Amino acid sequence: FSADIGLTLAVFLSTLNGKYILEGNLYDSPWTTINELLKFDLNIKVDREQKKLYIAPSQLKNTPAEIAEEESYPLPILLAALIAEGKSTIYYTDRLNYHFEDVLRKLKGLEADIHDEIIRSVATFEQK
Repeated sequence: FSADIGLTLAVFLSTLNGKYILEGNLYDSPWTTINELLKFDLNIKVDREQKKLYIAPSQLKNTPAEIAEEESYPLPILLAALIAEGKSTIYYTDRLNYHFEDVLRKLKGLEADIHDEIIRSVATFEQK
């Protein structure tokens, strides 16, 4: 798997019962994304030498997260914010729209509880 798909899959797999190991091309893993995902209490471990991600069940918690300027993999952070219990805030959401055209508007259309402030480029996600 590529790093972006692997980390997105890791967020999804963390919501299931069981432990998972993903193997793939981790040498280019976006470490800023991994650090942000850890803020959600995502239960993952990375073995760079063996190019493996170890994923265990997680109860994702709400947290402020940031999509770094150099970040090319914002999808795992968005998915974690949508899954997390309670209210999560993502900073620099304009970077989401750069990668996924009008994604916040489209999610609102699917009745996601999203409050975004375009001026400050911040979005808050709340799970009810």
